[in-house]
Amino acid sequence: MNNTVIWDFPAIRKLGERGEEIYREKYQADFEACYHGQVAAVDVYSEKAFVAPTMTEAGNNGHAECPDGFFYFVRVGFPAVYRLRR
Repeated sequence: MNNTVIWDFPAIRKLGERGEEIYREKYQADFEACYHGQVAAVDVYSEKAFVAPTMTEAGNNGHAECPDGFFYFVRVGFPAVYRLRR
């Protein structure tokens, strides 16, 4: 049995872009006023968003309601969920 995973990077990129678009259009203004610094998980398929203090919690909350979802994550009010440092 072949266990090779084939990644379709253009399709994954499009899903990420769609998640960012949904966040910007539907949630960004309200979330930045109420949830600054928390993490939002936006399901690209249902367009529902789940906010929690951590990425894990936001993802778990989203997965509980949308088990087949594809989630875009954003830290509310910041350009990225995490910042990498040396």
